[in-house]
Amino acid sequence: MNVSVLVAVAEVATGCPKHTDAAACDGWSGEPDPPLNPPIGALHPPRALPNAAGEPSVVRAGAPEKLFQLVGDLDRESAPPARTPLQTETRFGLVGTDLGFPVLHKGRMVLFFGDAIPRKPFDAARRPPDADVVGYVDVPSTPMPVPTRSGGIDLRFFLDDDGQYLAARLDGQLLGRNQVPYAGFSDGARLYGVFYVGAEPGRSVIGASPDDGRSFAKLVDVPTDRIGFLVPQVVPTAEIGGLAAQWSDPRTVLMWARPRQQEGEPLFLAAAPLGRIADASTWRYYAPTAAGDAWSANVGDAPGVFTRAPDEKCRGPFSVDFVPGLEKWLLIERCLPHHFAFRVADGRLGPWSAPQVLYDRDADGGLCHFMHRLCDPGVRDPSAPGACCDADYQPEIYCKFGPNAGDVRPYGPGVLTPYGTYDPAARTATLYFLMSVLNPYSPMVMRGALRAR
Repeated sequence: MNVSVLVAVAEVATGCPKHTDAAACDGWSGEPDPPLNPPIGALHPPRALPNAAGEPSVVRAGAPEKLFQLVGDLDRESAPPARTPLQTETRFGLVGTDLGFPVLHKGRMVLFFGDAIPRKPFDAARRPPDADVVGYVDVPSTPMPVPTRSGGIDLRFFLDDDGQYLAARLDGQLLGRNQVPYAGFSDGARLYGVFYVGAEPGRSVIGASPDDGRSFAKLVDVPTDRIGFLVPQVVPTAEIGGLAAQWSDPRTVLMWARPRQQEGEPLFLAAAPLGRIADASTWRYYAPTAAGDAWSANVGDAPGVFTRAPDEKCRGPFSVDFVPGLEKWLLIERCLPHHFAFRVADGRLGPWSAPQVLYDRDADGGLCHFMHRLCDPGVRDPSAPGACCDADYQPEIYCKFGPNAGDVRPYGPGVLTPYGTYDPAARTATLYFLMSVLNPYSPMVMRGALRAR
């Protein structure tokens, strides 16, 4: 897999050239090259705010565990393979997908998935391979039963008129490989998606949905090439220091942003008035001074909101959520070589703690269990190089996947906040989150715990 795909958001494993013989790839001959993006401008100096002093106030309480595979019909970790709780191929025509960023909207938890794989034969006009998909879970006003190994997440998808999943569209167009909806937000009345588009290095655009997630229309191109990925939330303007002096809109879209193509640089903060987010001239960037919180119209003034160690490199989509009980903000991101790291803060603006490992592919038992290690099934000696240590891989389809495809790692964190619980006696919050692994090609529903010191 080349470097551009490793940096890409959806990170789809592929075993054949992108443009290939359709007859050899289940009728799929690849897709046109995505449009080129403008070149990245001058890099900004990685100035950064200090991390919170002292030891982190929250620690991991044991290794997170896989509860179940979210997508597909068969979970091949076990022998023989087990039926998945949701049976998405049979019910919706969905063989595989990744990501799954959650947004609460009108009594639902909407989930944005990328680069979906339809069952064969596919309908090129409705849902070609690598088109995206939006799902949802109804969220009642009463506490929700927590997920278990047997399921417990009633995930559904918008349906096309043939009864299979409806592929997501931006401005009426299906998006191709590695062009995905990776984040979103809701203002209570309207749902918004954030899309990664164009050839690598990609850029982000924000789209608004007139129909609660069935389709999207572009609202604004993210107005700076410094932003690669972002996580937006609608917040009261009065709760964010310094913003009341910038605009009178009572609501603000606060955005944590990952620098584009700069995996060693920390996140920074952007903001825009909700009612004028489409006006790029209104966007501001967090640039505190010795006098206190401040915002600048110049993105180059914005420091990182925490400090990275020289060897700390993180990339791709990430998550930021509030954890009730712990009363902390939680940041989770995918870091190299193959782990989820987390930081906590008392407030949205920080200061953020030093990073800790939330889940490690090797140390926490993912590899060779529900994260497939690349191998050659023809090697019979289990001690020989290339021998398989598991059979939990996505069967080859459309010249993708198979036993010898993919460098698996955890990516695409998505915290399922409606299911979270808190034990005050143990001072421990239980989290349920999605973790994509690449091969097999499905997010895994994970359960983990964080404990206050």
